[in-house]
Amino acid sequence: MLAGARVVGIGVSIAVGLMLILLAYTVGDCNFAAGRCPRDPPPLWDDGTFGTAAVGAALLVGVPVFLSRPSWRRLAIAAGAAAGVGLLIGLMVRSSANS
Repeated sequence: MLAGARVVGIGVSIAVGLMLILLAYTVGDCNFAAGRCPRDPPPLWDDGTFGTAAVGAALLVGVPVFLSRPSWRRLAIAAGAAAGVGLLIGLMVRSSANS
Protein backbone atom coordinates (compact mmCIF):
# COMPACT_ATOMS: atom_id res chain seq x y z
CA MET A 1 0.00 0.00 0.00
CA LEU A 2 2.79 2.41 0.90
CA ALA A 3 4.63 1.67 -2.35
CA GLY A 4 1.49 2.55 -4.33
CA ALA A 5 1.23 5.86 -2.51
CA ARG A 6 4.86 6.61 -3.40
CA VAL A 7 4.20 5.92 -7.06
CA VAL A 8 1.15 8.18 -7.02
CA GLY A 9 3.13 10.89 -5.21
CA ILE A 10 5.95 10.68 -7.72
CA GLY A 11 3.54 10.79 -10.67
CA VAL A 12 1.60 13.75 -9.29
CA SER A 13 4.75 15.74 -8.50
CA ILE A 14 6.16 15.13 -11.98
CA ALA A 15 2.87 16.17 -13.62
CA VAL A 16 2.51 19.31 -11.49
CA GLY A 17 6.17 20.23 -11.97
CA LEU A 18 5.94 19.92 -15.75
CA MET A 19 2.70 21.93 -15.83
CA LEU A 20 4.26 24.74 -13.77
CA ILE A 21 7.31 24.92 -16.04
CA LEU A 22 5.12 24.93 -19.15
CA LEU A 23 2.87 27.60 -17.63
CA ALA A 24 5.83 29.80 -16.75
CA TYR A 25 7.34 29.34 -20.20
CA THR A 26 4.07 30.11 -22.00
CA VAL A 27 2.52 32.85 -19.91
CA GLY A 28 5.78 34.32 -18.60
CA ASP A 29 6.85 35.55 -22.02
CA CYS A 30 6.73 39.33 -22.02
CA ASN A 31 5.13 39.27 -25.49
CA PHE A 32 2.27 37.07 -24.24
CA ALA A 33 -1.19 38.60 -24.91
CA ALA A 34 0.21 41.53 -26.90
CA GLY A 35 2.35 42.74 -24.01
CA ARG A 36 5.55 44.70 -24.32
CA CYS A 37 8.92 43.68 -22.93
CA PRO A 38 10.35 46.09 -20.34
CA ARG A 39 13.73 47.64 -20.99
CA ASP A 40 15.22 45.95 -17.93
CA PRO A 41 13.92 42.60 -16.69
CA PRO A 42 12.72 42.49 -13.07
CA PRO A 43 15.15 41.44 -10.34
CA LEU A 44 15.65 37.68 -10.15
CA TRP A 45 13.82 37.04 -6.86
CA ASP A 46 10.98 39.38 -7.85
CA ASP A 47 10.40 37.62 -11.19
CA GLY A 48 7.27 35.47 -11.18
CA THR A 49 8.39 33.58 -14.27
CA PHE A 50 11.61 32.50 -12.56
CA GLY A 51 9.82 31.54 -9.34
CA THR A 52 7.12 29.49 -11.02
CA ALA A 53 9.60 27.61 -13.19
CA ALA A 54 11.97 27.04 -10.27
CA VAL A 55 9.22 25.61 -8.05
CA GLY A 56 8.05 23.39 -10.91
CA ALA A 57 11.56 22.07 -11.48
CA ALA A 58 12.06 21.50 -7.76
CA LEU A 59 8.86 19.45 -7.66
CA LEU A 60 9.90 17.61 -10.80
CA VAL A 61 13.21 16.51 -9.29
CA GLY A 62 13.06 16.74 -5.50
CA VAL A 63 9.94 14.75 -4.69
CA PRO A 64 10.76 11.72 -6.89
CA VAL A 65 14.34 11.58 -5.58
CA PHE A 66 13.12 11.59 -1.97
CA LEU A 67 10.15 9.26 -2.45
CA SER A 68 12.18 6.64 -4.32
CA ARG A 69 13.76 5.60 -0.98
CA PRO A 70 12.74 7.95 1.84
CA SER A 71 15.38 8.63 4.50
CA TRP A 72 17.03 11.65 6.10
CA ARG A 73 20.01 11.25 3.78
CA ARG A 74 17.72 11.10 0.74
CA LEU A 75 15.94 14.24 1.96
CA ALA A 76 19.24 16.14 1.97
CA ILE A 77 20.14 14.81 -1.49
CA ALA A 78 16.68 15.68 -2.83
CA ALA A 79 16.85 19.21 -1.38
CA GLY A 80 20.23 19.85 -2.99
CA ALA A 81 19.17 18.42 -6.32
CA ALA A 82 15.87 20.34 -6.28
CA ALA A 83 17.63 23.62 -5.49
CA GLY A 84 20.22 23.16 -8.23
CA VAL A 85 17.78 22.08 -10.92
CA GLY A 86 15.24 24.70 -9.84
CA LEU A 87 17.81 27.46 -10.21
CA LEU A 88 18.98 26.18 -13.59
CA ILE A 89 15.50 25.69 -15.09
CA GLY A 90 14.26 28.95 -13.57
CA LEU A 91 17.11 30.88 -15.17
CA MET A 92 16.57 29.19 -18.53
CA VAL A 93 12.83 29.95 -18.60
CA ARG A 94 13.44 33.51 -17.39
CA SER A 95 16.03 34.03 -20.12
CA SER A 96 13.69 32.82 -22.84
CA ALA A 97 10.78 34.92 -21.48
CA ASN A 98 12.77 38.17 -21.41
CA SER A 99 14.40 37.85 -24.82
